[in-house]
Amino acid sequence: MSDYLKKCGLLLGLLCGLPLLHAAITAPRTWAAAETPVAFWAWRAQAPTAAEIEQVKLQTGATLLFLRAGQLDYEQGRLRRIRAVEGRLPNTIETHLVYNATRDLLAGFEKIEPAALAQFVAETFTADFDRATRDGAHVTGAQLDFDAPTRLLPRYGAALRALRERMPQGVKLSITGLPTWMDSPQIVDLLDSVDFWTPQLYGAAIPERADKLIPISSPAAVRQAVIKARELDRPFYAGLAAYGYAILYSSEGALLEARGSLDPALVANHPQLELTESGPFDAGGPSEWRYVYRARGDAVIDGLVAHRGDLLMIDAPSAATLRASARVVREEAGARLLGVCIFRLPGVGGPAALTAEEIGAAINDHETTIATELKIERVRQTNGASPRRLAINAANIGTTGARFGDGALTIELRLPPGSLKDVNGLSGFAGVETLCDSSLSGSPRACSLRRSNLLRLKARSWPPGAKARAIISFASTFPISVPARVNIQANDGRAWQEEREMTLNKESER
Repeated sequence: MSDYLKKCGLLLGLLCGLPLLHAAITAPRTWAAAETPVAFWAWRAQAPTAAEIEQVKLQTGATLLFLRAGQLDYEQGRLRRIRAVEGRLPNTIETHLVYNATRDLLAGFEKIEPAALAQFVAETFTADFDRATRDGAHVTGAQLDFDAPTRLLPRYGAALRALRERMPQGVKLSITGLPTWMDSPQIVDLLDSVDFWTPQLYGAAIPERADKLIPISSPAAVRQAVIKARELDRPFYAGLAAYGYAILYSSEGALLEARGSLDPALVANHPQLELTESGPFDAGGPSEWRYVYRARGDAVIDGLVAHRGDLLMIDAPSAATLRASARVVREEAGARLLGVCIFRLPGVGGPAALTAEEIGAAINDHETTIATELKIERVRQTNGASPRRLAINAANIGTTGARFGDGALTIELRLPPGSLKDVNGLSGFAGVETLCDSSLSGSPRACSLRRSNLLRLKARSWPPGAKARAIISFASTFPISVPARVNIQANDGRAWQEEREMTLNKESER
């Protein structure tokens, strides 16, 4: 080969390698889970308790709380604050007060002078800051949560610049952001008006019809959004979802109502609701789960009214999905990442959201644990007469829940043939099956209570912390130990089974 051809080959090799070299130079550094700051949004009418704050700090290492202090409303040409947070503000964590806009304010956004809006927010924050000081809270920032139309971002930016001039010195100003904003060339000027922002990497669309499969969040959508946020080159917290919701549709599939705090366990165990569909939104990886129930007749579920034929869709979060999304953020966010912000703070009144333990495992990049405690105890008779009774107590002591449905939790108890007299006092269990099982007959078959030697207790929901109990009455033989098999279908797709021997503790008699 001539020197000329050698030089051409060398030059071609260098040119071909430039894209790979550029990618290596520009690829963001992956954050470690332990070095990624964690924040939470608290989004309810009552201020979180000290115990709730300490729990999330213990499980996740959270250092910052975004606390919704109230809503800003616009009525008859006047600004007002409604639904102010009640209770004592927390004093063991750095706090930013958040103000979100009502639909009426957003509808009238073009009519409100930016300076007037800024003045009202500043006055509201000053009053809340004084209250926080009296409570001993450490408030260091204010955040606006305005889902303003993209075309009005310049007007929003003008209000933010006016607000910054009116804020106390040293107080940080931030905003939340919609995924759709990141495609607008006006977003840069808006972000230059604040110290940082928190793009919501979830909830871009609510399914308007029952046949639309749109999850609240997915790792793939998070990846696309966080890359856009990184390319804007402005400081940000990555907003991640740890909540679910229920959406009621008509029998024709049209949206009627959405509820963010409906307990999925109430839905799963309601006698008038029939589970017709269940499965992940995305079968190819970690995914939220979708459940569709049809109303057999008119039903009321925690104030939500469903009529015969209506469809109730549950979008249930999972720790596996949050774990994958948090990993995506650490891989793609780059140097401008300030941390992850979880919506929402777990605690009392949040049955549709992940628990602090589930969030902690996800954020720390750990797999959740599946564990069920199982005990038997004798139930003493008041007159000492037969039948003898045993109480079976189960508790979910793991950090993950089960999928909703008949296979959520099953407990099989092997008992002496002909010993059963009755099963009652069910609490947390949805049903019981009596079976006859022998090594010669293959699979257990249904049989009468008096002939059975296998008792199967079933629950349709099994979230972390759940408890269940059943009372078993015996005709004569009273077992001192009971072989048991526990089966759980975890909400991350894992199937868990454990066999154990439960032994009666005489000291547990009562």
